[in-house]
Amino acid sequence: MPLPDGAGREVVAHACSQCHSLEIVTRKRLLRQQWEALIDTMIARGAKISDEDFDVIAAYLATQLGPPRSEEPVR
Repeated sequence: MPLPDGAGREVVAHACSQCHSLEIVTRKRLLRQQWEALIDTMIARGAKISDEDFDVIAAYLATQLGPPRSEEPVR
Protein backbone atom coordinates (compact mmCIF):
# COMPACT_ATOMS: atom_id res chain seq x y z
CA MET A 1 0.00 0.00 0.00
CA PRO A 2 1.52 3.33 -0.98
CA LEU A 3 1.54 6.24 1.44
CA PRO A 4 -1.65 8.34 1.29
CA ASP A 5 -1.37 11.85 -0.11
CA GLY A 6 -0.86 14.58 2.44
CA ALA A 7 1.54 17.17 3.77
CA GLY A 8 4.74 15.46 4.83
CA ARG A 9 4.36 12.39 2.62
CA GLU A 10 7.77 12.83 0.97
CA VAL A 11 9.52 13.37 4.31
CA VAL A 12 7.94 10.17 5.68
CA ALA A 13 8.81 8.20 2.56
CA HIS A 14 12.44 9.32 2.70
CA ALA A 15 12.90 8.85 6.46
CA CYS A 16 11.18 5.49 6.79
CA SER A 17 12.31 3.78 3.60
CA GLN A 18 15.97 4.15 4.52
CA CYS A 19 15.66 1.14 6.82
CA HIS A 20 12.52 -0.78 5.86
CA SER A 21 9.66 -0.98 3.39
CA LEU A 22 6.83 1.51 3.60
CA GLU A 23 4.41 -1.40 3.89
CA ILE A 24 5.57 -1.80 7.49
CA VAL A 25 4.50 1.79 8.14
CA THR A 26 1.15 1.62 6.34
CA ARG A 27 0.06 -1.49 8.26
CA LYS A 28 0.13 0.37 11.57
CA ARG A 29 -2.73 2.52 12.86
CA LEU A 30 -1.54 4.49 15.87
CA LEU A 31 -2.40 7.61 17.82
CA ARG A 32 0.04 10.53 17.54
CA GLN A 33 1.61 9.80 20.92
CA GLN A 34 2.22 6.20 19.82
CA TRP A 35 3.72 7.34 16.51
CA GLU A 36 6.00 9.72 18.38
CA ALA A 37 7.21 6.90 20.65
CA LEU A 38 7.84 4.71 17.60
CA ILE A 39 9.75 7.51 15.85
CA ASP A 40 11.87 7.94 19.00
CA THR A 41 12.63 4.22 18.88
CA MET A 42 13.68 4.50 15.23
CA ILE A 43 15.95 7.45 16.06
CA ALA A 44 17.52 5.40 18.88
CA ARG A 45 18.19 2.68 16.28
CA GLY A 46 19.98 5.15 14.03
CA ALA A 47 17.32 6.85 11.90
CA LYS A 48 18.49 10.29 10.82
CA ILE A 49 15.48 12.49 11.61
CA SER A 50 15.80 16.16 12.51
CA ASP A 51 13.61 17.81 15.15
CA GLU A 52 11.73 19.64 12.39
CA ASP A 53 11.17 16.43 10.43
CA PHE A 54 10.09 14.64 13.61
CA ASP A 55 7.08 16.96 13.91
CA VAL A 56 6.25 16.68 10.20
CA ILE A 57 6.46 12.88 10.31
CA ALA A 58 4.42 12.56 13.50
CA ALA A 59 1.70 14.87 12.17
CA TYR A 60 1.51 13.05 8.84
CA LEU A 61 1.39 9.59 10.40
CA ALA A 62 -1.23 10.57 12.99
CA THR A 63 -3.41 12.23 10.36
CA GLN A 64 -3.04 9.73 7.52
CA LEU A 65 -2.37 6.51 9.42
CA GLY A 66 -4.16 7.03 12.71
CA PRO A 67 -6.64 4.57 14.20
CA PRO A 68 -9.73 3.91 12.11
CA ARG A 69 -12.58 6.21 12.97
CA SER A 70 -15.74 4.57 14.21
CA GLU A 71 -18.72 4.76 11.88
CA GLU A 72 -20.94 5.47 14.87
CA PRO A 73 -20.72 8.87 16.59
CA VAL A 74 -19.57 8.93 20.21
CA ARG A 75 -22.41 9.81 22.58
